Amino acid sequence: MGTPRLLLLALGLGLAPVTVLGAQERLSVSLTLTANPTPGGPPTPTIATRNLVRDPRWVGVLNEPIPVRIRYRLELWRSRALNDALERPFEWEALVRMEPLYEQFSLTIINRGRVTEERRRPTLEEIGTFLDRGIQVLLRPSQPGVYYYTLNVTVTALSDRELEDYERLIQGEPAAPGGARSTVPGLGRSARRLLLRVSGLPSTELTERTGTFTVGGRE
Repeated sequence: MGTPRLLLLALGLGLAPVTVLGAQERLSVSLTLTANPTPGGPPTPTIATRNLVRDPRWVGVLNEPIPVRIRYRLELWRSRALNDALERPFEWEALVRMEPLYEQFSLTIINRGRVTEERRRPTLEEIGTFLDRGIQVLLRPSQPGVYYYTLNVTVTALSDRELEDYERLIQGEPAAPGGARSTVPGLGRSARRLLLRVSGLPSTELTERTGTFTVGGRE
């Protein structure tokens, strides 16, 4: 089986924006399986990150503006009688941020240290539409057996140093040794650092697991 790649669904971001509902909504993730049309074929996992733009803890961060990083780790496990076996993990990141200079929000997908997808929209709600509807990941079993997926998602606000590294990555530049400063315009570095220190910003970790499924008949 080849190296798994991240597949973004065609979601039509130009549709009507999501309504921000306020404190009733909380950030969550879902991990669902789409059945394979071929009998006995492996299903496809879909990961949705819901309510980032409705959760007041994170809306306030993004509107400061402080970028938010979402780290994903999807694992494919083989179910065994004694000890389950980890078949393969797949990790990637999403970076959501306001770009004051352009008066827009951006969503950047980063896979194996490279930017693989970048979308810009005028409102945070439109970014939320994409995250809510989710992505499919082509991480599938290559042999018959009984399997399941687990998902770990960590959401954090970027530190000053991390932001500099991401800005260089997005611009196609290597990370500078010794923490040299970025020249990308935006909120002043000292102001962002102070904000991160005094505001007690949350770090959220979310987990999900699918039920077991059988590929190619039972073992």
